[in-house]
Amino acid sequence: MLITVGLSGCNSRDNRFVGNWKLTSESVFSFTNQTTTVTFNSDGYWLSVTEYEGSEIRIDGTWDLVEHEKLRITSQNGAYSEYLYAFSNNNKNLTLNPSLGGDSITYIKQ
Repeated sequence: MLITVGLSGCNSRDNRFVGNWKLTSESVFSFTNQTTTVTFNSDGYWLSVTEYEGSEIRIDGTWDLVEHEKLRITSQNGAYSEYLYAFSNNNKNLTLNPSLGGDSITYIKQ
């Protein structure tokens, strides 16, 4: 007799993320006159909208927290990124540092 036991991952969320956030830092991915907002929903859905020169780019997927203070962003195609995160200014500012290195990304809550 073969018995199979399935284990589900333990995903968690922090309500401080929930809401709309506007990108405030310059990065290698930003251009002058570009506006980027990210929305984190309490159900684990996220949406990033970038507006630049009359065009709009939308990327969405899921988010959760993993491995002690890491934010995992997963896009619809399954690709994901992980960030160390820090809140400041009474949870109105959010700084993300890519766990594999690189420039930090700063958002302000709208």
